[in-house]
Amino acid sequence: MGTQVLLMGSYRLRCLQCGRFVNDPYRLRCGDHTGLLRPEYATRSLDIKKAKSVFKFYDWLPISSTADSNAAPVVFRNERLNKELGLKDMWVAFTGYYPERGAFVRSCSFKEMESLPTMVRIRDKRKGTIVVASAGNTGRAFAQTSNDLGMNSVIIVPERSADRI
Repeated sequence: MGTQVLLMGSYRLRCLQCGRFVNDPYRLRCGDHTGLLRPEYATRSLDIKKAKSVFKFYDWLPISSTADSNAAPVVFRNERLNKELGLKDMWVAFTGYYPERGAFVRSCSFKEMESLPTMVRIRDKRKGTIVVASAGNTGRAFAQTSNDLGMNSVIIVPERSADRI
């Protein structure tokens, strides 16, 4: 491990117990301690980009490129629901596919916010095929994203869940 600091994209990983930097972007611990590593970002304040998806947070994602996507949660005020519940100013946060409201998460799962940067990172590192074990939403999101990006993936699901993916 040593004292060398390897900048991984826009962040580096530090052990909170000993303060050392870890050069392996796939490690969760420094090796000497049990606590998780904390990322320290090159950009100290969040500069939200003009992207329509999770890539608007580019500076704080472990990626070096983006992908064309407009998958993102939307927030809207639903007049009928407000009236039905006797409320005046309730807003709904929605992650799914509802084009009339501007929601384009094609897997219909918030897990797509995870699969997008993960698959972009794999694509950028040219590291083969991802294997995902899932009983539902995670597998569905990774299957959708790998298809959208033209990448290979292997999704392992329990037999009883196969028809839901």
